[in-house]
Amino acid sequence: MTDTMEYKGYIARIEYDGDNKLFYGIVQDTRDTIHFEGTSAHELEDAFRESVEAYFEFCEQCGDEPNVPAPNKLWIELDPKLQQRVALSAQKTGKSVDAILSTIVEAWYSEQDRAES
Repeated sequence: MTDTMEYKGYIARIEYDGDNKLFYGIVQDTRDTIHFEGTSAHELEDAFRESVEAYFEFCEQCGDEPNVPAPNKLWIELDPKLQQRVALSAQKTGKSVDAILSTIVEAWYSEQDRAES
């Protein structure tokens, strides 16, 4: 099972570990890792909010600005066969389609940077 939650603009991907009877989540699209867990939906929601608030406090103590997820979305159209390949790759690796496409775009820009040097 995979789902998402949102709090103050932060989106977390939620997973369920049936072996340990535990829900856990990781906030997406941030440079910092924000992880939380709970044994019930209510506990998970509370842990998510507490983790984001703890992240804000940590950043303040370090004198750092919290990484704010980009509010803009990029919509692209892919050939249906390519879209299916990306979706299957995401499913196989447990990554989101966004994460896979971000990796590809980052690799492309890295190659462009090397070519310009």
